[in-house]
Amino acid sequence: MATNKASLLLIFPSLPASVNCKTIRRLVRDGLADCGYGSLARLLAVTRCTVLTVTDPANGRREYHGLVQVKPAKAAMDVIEALSGKELCGRQIIVRRYQQRSGSGSELGAPALSSERRRRDLKLDIFDI
Repeated sequence: MATNKASLLLIFPSLPASVNCKTIRRLVRDGLADCGYGSLARLLAVTRCTVLTVTDPANGRREYHGLVQVKPAKAAMDVIEALSGKELCGRQIIVRRYQQRSGSGSELGAPALSSERRRRDLKLDIFDI
């Protein structure tokens, strides 16, 4: 099956400020080990890890989100199941499959919903480590 060898991009929203890519990579590896991958967890690839810092200029509030590309896709799905709801630095984490949102609506050309939650004036910093 082709999707089994493909990678998936996962998002870890609302992470503690102290979390970096090294922490996220270790978390993914440990999650895979907990799923029964054992020593194979070290061989499965986190092909990319990015920490996004989103700053709201209106109030200076910062949010931290992790983006992790995991290969193969089956391992990524296992990571979602293994890590969602776990604690990291005292905070419960969520892991889900990342889905690109378009500011102008869906890829099918539908207009953007009036309930769009995205705040347009945010400052975004991206750190690949």
